[in-house]
Amino acid sequence: MNLRQFSMLFLLGLIWGASFMFIKVALPTVPPFTIVFVRTALAGLVLYAVVRFRGSRMPPMGPIWGSFLIMGLFNGAIPYSLINWGEIHIEAGLGAIFNSIMPLFTVIFAHFATRDERFTGKKFTGVLLGLGGVMVLMGQSVLKGLGSHVLGQLAITGAAASYAVAAIYGKRLGKDTPFILAAGQMFGGALLISPMMIFIDRPWTLTPDVSAIFCLFLLAVTNTALAYVLYYYLLAEVGATKLSLVTYIIPVSGIFWGWLVLGEYLHWTAFAGLGLILASVASVGELGRVGKVTVSFDPFGWAARVVPEKTLHDIVSGFMVLVCVLFLFRRMVEYGAYLVKPLWVMETFVYGVLIMAFLTRTIPVDRSRGVREVGIPGAAALLPFALLLTPPAGWIMGSRMSLFGIFWLMTLATALTVWGIWTLRKSFSVTVEARELVTGGPYRWIRHPVYLGEMFAAAAVTVWRFSWISASVLVMFVVLQLVRARMEEEKLARNFPAYEDYAGKVWWIWKG
Repeated sequence: MNLRQFSMLFLLGLIWGASFMFIKVALPTVPPFTIVFVRTALAGLVLYAVVRFRGSRMPPMGPIWGSFLIMGLFNGAIPYSLINWGEIHIEAGLGAIFNSIMPLFTVIFAHFATRDERFTGKKFTGVLLGLGGVMVLMGQSVLKGLGSHVLGQLAITGAAASYAVAAIYGKRLGKDTPFILAAGQMFGGALLISPMMIFIDRPWTLTPDVSAIFCLFLLAVTNTALAYVLYYYLLAEVGATKLSLVTYIIPVSGIFWGWLVLGEYLHWTAFAGLGLILASVASVGELGRVGKVTVSFDPFGWAARVVPEKTLHDIVSGFMVLVCVLFLFRRMVEYGAYLVKPLWVMETFVYGVLIMAFLTRTIPVDRSRGVREVGIPGAAALLPFALLLTPPAGWIMGSRMSLFGIFWLMTLATALTVWGIWTLRKSFSVTVEARELVTGGPYRWIRHPVYLGEMFAAAAVTVWRFSWISASVLVMFVVLQLVRARMEEEKLARNFPAYEDYAGKVWWIWKG
């Protein structure tokens, strides 16, 4: 993919991400079904003009128009309506994040609807990660009851499921020109939504303001019709696998436009959930697959073309040191809040040894490449913070002995984590990288003492703040850690011939 193609891909992501912002601006004076009708009808007309410009014609009335109606229903009328209604109750950026789980629904539906796209272990892991991301996103809202915010989130999740149905059904229509399919489904969507618009919205009674009219026009012409043109152009230029990178740009773009135009500020859990979802999309798709050839997603490699690789490693390490210093300072001023003071000591040591590791670690002999080797470890690092979303369980808070037991388990588990990081030091990494083979300290008995300590600590926090959300987050965290450990072992075995012999003698969940 050259610079021009990448720029067009990035532009497509910006355009589609802006759709959520345009909808949010239009909604106060234009109701959801009217937005859908204007968007599909106007986009259909523009795409029809593209069809005629290319020297083609729409097919005569027949079975193909029934397919246009089905596509218009699942790729237009239903998802557009659900997104519009959902955005009445939630932020535009959050809507973009929820919409990004569409590939997960595609994998699930394809397993049951097709014979050649069955579940694999990798896809199943991806689905679990995605569900974990949704749980993190919805966590706080669900705790407040099934209110409008939760219903809005569920509506946009339903839109993602509808898009997935359309993606599976649309494969059987591959013989027709893409622009004819796009125009036909837009007309089908407009036809299907028109009764809802007429009888519910009563558009003749509306008085939309200028900003709503402007946003509706851009939503239809730029964000739907022209976006389809750009999409199919890139599909022919770079292929489906590289084009699927736009999946990662859209939610980030949606957050950016929501912040820039609407002044939205999302809770940090939204970004944690987004990380999980993007990692899950990488797991179920073709991106991030590391082979003997170059991977599609390699931002470090792209940056290394203009900045020396050693300098990039120093920048990353310096940034991580700064983050750890901030957490260390916060931890140091919280001494009085700890029921078990040794837990405060251990958690303070965690950030101290992390700072030491990032200051002294060496350049990797095999750095992380691909979304899976970067995204899954990143999500695993953030996910434990989601356990703090739920309040402490009443039955635990009422028993001082239970609290002491839980906090001492957290202390011992954190001590194991500290010991493991201290032993690694120069070889420590958050992402999946290989530096030096370390077999001393706790690594003499456990292949992944850091991850084991983190899992025990997370389990203790889950008991302390027990709920179905925290239990689900714990399961997702354990899955992530196991996947992360497996990827690390594969990389270490490729780079250090002695690793396989070491792994065969030292305990972990599976044999090396």
